[in-house]
Amino acid sequence: STLMAIEWTLYRSGERIGKLIRLAGDVTKDGAKAAEHDDAARLIELLRDFLGWQPITPSTPRALADMLAPLCRLLREDVLIALKSPASNLSNLANDWRSFFFPEADDPQFADAYAQTLTYALLLARVSGASDLSIDKAVKTIRPGHRLLADTLKMLGDDAARDEITVPTRLLERVIAAVDATIFKKHGIDPWLYFYEDFLAAYDPKMRNDRGVYYTPLEVVRCQVRCSAPPICPRPAKPSARGQRRKAPPAICRSSQARASRLTAKARAPIIARHS
Repeated sequence: STLMAIEWTLYRSGERIGKLIRLAGDVTKDGAKAAEHDDAARLIELLRDFLGWQPITPSTPRALADMLAPLCRLLREDVLIALKSPASNLSNLANDWRSFFFPEADDPQFADAYAQTLTYALLLARVSGASDLSIDKAVKTIRPGHRLLADTLKMLGDDAARDEITVPTRLLERVIAAVDATIFKKHGIDPWLYFYEDFLAAYDPKMRNDRGVYYTPLEVVRCQVRCSAPPICPRPAKPSARGQRRKAPPAICRSSQARASRLTAKARAPIIARHS
């Protein structure tokens, strides 16, 4: 537009960086004469700043959630725009999604599932050690521990569909690729069990409330699992003061403890692509 050709400014994270640059004339009508020497120099500097941008990722998981949330929303919005065309590759992919997973999912639900799944799968691939976040590499990285998510990512990562949403997907890949792969280990946090609650709170607070994504404290879950995870193994009998043998209080077997740990993890694991 004419206004865009006259005024230039740079925004990051919703905030303007530097001063507004206003050209003396209209480049659509005046051509090179529209920009004076000082204006041209400042515009070149602004464009260099924009094109040379490098993502600076946060050092804490919660701050990372705050950074990824708006990028995920941007991807969701672009998917919705692409879905307006019934002939688009994303529309065909959405039909496949309904056939295999959620028959009643409408376009907004599919766009949300696409954005969240891609974001979370790429992040899991990164913290699992992947430096190349291409779909094939990411799928291969997360498959050993998250086979269903890997298969879903492979389906959603269709090249033809991704070509319709290039800007948000590449931006997301670039930011996640810069994430410190040890960010969760440094804070003692498992991304699958703990990070999603913070992410969804930043991404869509209403959805978090509607779906009830509020994790029960780990200590409470462990107590519940211990109380409901038999068998109970009796300890060897101990001699009493009178020489008689009496049974000691029961203790949970090691095998039961291991099963309790697995049950605890399953009780707290979120479902990304779930629809209410």
